[in-house]
Amino acid sequence: MRIWTSRFDVETPEGVSFEDITPRLELALTSAGAPAGFCVVAVPDDGCALALVDDLDETAEDLIRLGRNHLLQRGATGDGLRDRLDELADAGYVAAVPAETLTLPVRDGRLACGSWERVLLLDTRGPAARQIDVTVMGL
Repeated sequence: MRIWTSRFDVETPEGVSFEDITPRLELALTSAGAPAGFCVVAVPDDGCALALVDDLDETAEDLIRLGRNHLLQRGATGDGLRDRLDELADAGYVAAVPAETLTLPVRDGRLACGSWERVLLLDTRGPAARQIDVTVMGL
């Protein structure tokens, strides 16, 4: 088994942003030359997360809604969070859905995801140059 690592930067705009990094991952896989295995994608920056999605148009709203629901459940425990939810920015809701790494299958030298699936970088504190680490383990 071979292990190959790479890193690339993604410039994000101001505020909360959702950047499709799938094309950059595909380039990294081409450079790795592994026909089969798996790919670990990581974002080591605070305030960022990764997501595998299949509907780019509704992703931002869905993730914000998911984060809001998560915070509502936490607020139900009596820590006073429920009273402050309307004061939080959308970035707070997105940050409530952490995923610093994704592990994805590789088949025929490409990501073996669904036809419409994309890998998104979620940044809640842009603008910034975010680093994406890619580790490919394969044959």
